[in-house]
Amino acid sequence: MLNIFFQAVDSAGGYQSAVLRELDEKVHFQTCLMTVKTSDGADAYEPGKYIPVNYDICEQNQYDKIVDFNELLPLDRGLLEAMHPYELTAIRMLVRNYDRDIYTMDEGMRYYLRHLRFWNHMLLTYEVNYVFFNNTPHHTHDYVIYALAQVYGIRTNVCISTNFENRYFLAETLEDAWERTARLYENKYRHMPEVTLPKDIAQYYDTICHGSKEENEKLVLQGVSRKQEIEDKRRLFRGEMACKKMVKKNLSRLKWQVLRAENHRMRAEGKEAIRREYRYYQRGRMKLREMVNTDYYNRIAGAPQPGEAYIIYFLHYQPEATSLPQGGVFVDQELAVAVLARSAKELGYKLYVKEHFVQPYRNKTFYDDLLNIENVKLIQTGYDSKELVKGSLCGATGNGTVVLESVIRGTPMLIFGESGFQGCPGVYRVGSVQDCKAAIESIRRKKEEGISQKDIRAYLAAFGENSLFSYVYNHEGLKKDSPWFQESKEKLIACITERLRESGLCSLDAGG
Repeated sequence: MLNIFFQAVDSAGGYQSAVLRELDEKVHFQTCLMTVKTSDGADAYEPGKYIPVNYDICEQNQYDKIVDFNELLPLDRGLLEAMHPYELTAIRMLVRNYDRDIYTMDEGMRYYLRHLRFWNHMLLTYEVNYVFFNNTPHHTHDYVIYALAQVYGIRTNVCISTNFENRYFLAETLEDAWERTARLYENKYRHMPEVTLPKDIAQYYDTICHGSKEENEKLVLQGVSRKQEIEDKRRLFRGEMACKKMVKKNLSRLKWQVLRAENHRMRAEGKEAIRREYRYYQRGRMKLREMVNTDYYNRIAGAPQPGEAYIIYFLHYQPEATSLPQGGVFVDQELAVAVLARSAKELGYKLYVKEHFVQPYRNKTFYDDLLNIENVKLIQTGYDSKELVKGSLCGATGNGTVVLESVIRGTPMLIFGESGFQGCPGVYRVGSVQDCKAAIESIRRKKEEGISQKDIRAYLAAFGENSLFSYVYNHEGLKKDSPWFQESKEKLIACITERLRESGLCSLDAGG
C-alpha cells in the first residue's frame, strides 16, 4: 500500500491539490502526509486521506499548536545514532529563520530534536514509503524529513534547481543528482554526431556563448539591475531585525494572547514567547553590528595582476541551498579556499577569490580570515567574472550557476560541493590538496585541446532528456485554464509516476 509524503508549498490556483488528485488517479495512494502553504486558499484536500501540516508552523517550530508532545513517540538510541550524520547540518539550517546565527548550541539542539520527534512520529504513524520534495530541503524541518527517509530507507525524490528556470534535476539523494544524466550522456548522447537541444537550454547555451555582457547579466539577474539586486538583498537582511517589525510582531502576539488565552498557563506561555523573541531580536541586532557588507570587502580586496597565473574561486551567496546543504562539509567556504590555495601554490598559481556581488552581509572575521590565507588574493566585486574566468587556468566553487557557465565558455571548473553537473565535461569534483593537484595537472595537460563544445552540447542534451521541466509549485498564480498550467501538471505527475514504477511502489497498470 502506497503512503506518501509530499512537500507542497507556495501553491496558487489549486495547483498542488490538482497535482495530488490526478496523481492519486494514476498510482492510488492510501494517505498523503504533506506540508502546505497556499497563497489564495484555493487548494482543497479530502479529510482523512490527506494529512496537511502548515509549512509556517513547521518552519517556526510551533508544533505545540497542533499536537501534544506527550502523545508522540519518544526518540530512541538507535534513531538518534542513525541521525547523527545529519544532525549538525539540520541545526545549522536554523540560520534560515533570521538569515543569521542567533541560537546557542543548546537552543539549536532543542529545536532540532523537536523537529525530529514530530516528523519521526508522523512518518511512522502514517507508514510513509515514498517522499517527494518540490525543492532542495534547506530548512531544518524539511531536512529532518529528508534525513529520516534516508535512515529508514524510504524511497525519495528531490527536485533540485538548475541554471534553467522551471527545469530541475530529480534526484533520489542530494548526492546523486548528476548520476542519471552522466550515464545518459556516456551511453547515448556522447556518441551522436549532432544533438538538438530543448528550446530553453539552446537559448541559454547561445546566450552564454555569444550573448553580450548585458544579455548575460539579464540572464543571471532576470532583468533586475545589479544595483537594485544589491540594495534589495541588504534591505531584506536588515529588515529581519528592524525595530518596527519586531514591535509590531510582539504587539500582535500580545493582542492574540489577551483575546484568545483560555487559562493562566496559556497566558504565561504567550508572555514567555514574547520574551524569547525579544532575546532573539537583541542577539540579531548585536550580530548585525559585528557584520560587514561588500563595501568592507572591496576596501581590503584588490585588482587582478596582469600576467599572473591564477585560479579563481567564486564565493557563494549565503545562506542558500547551494551551500547548505549542497556544500556538504565545505559549507564553510574558507575551508575550500585553504585547500585550493595550498594546491595552487605548490603548482605555481595564485588563488584569486571573488565575493558574490549580492552578498548582503558576512561576519567581518570571514573576510579577514580569507585575507590571511597564504597565496590568496581577494578580487573586488566590480571586476567582470566572465573575464576573470577567461584569464584563469580554471575556476572553482562549491557548485552553482557559475559551474555550467564556465565550462560552456571553455574553462574547466573544480567543485567542492554536490552539483548536478558533476559529470559534465570539464568539471572536477575535489576535496583535498591531492584531489586539487591531480585535477589542476590534468587541466594543464589538456589545456591545448580544451573542452569540446560537442561534448558540452551532448551533456546538455542528456540533461534535457533527464530533467523535469515543469512548475513544481505554482507560486506565480497560473490560471487553471492556462496551457502551461495543464502541461506542467501533467509533466510533474508523469515524472513522479515513472519513478514510483521504477521503484516497484506502484504497478505498471496502476491507475488503469
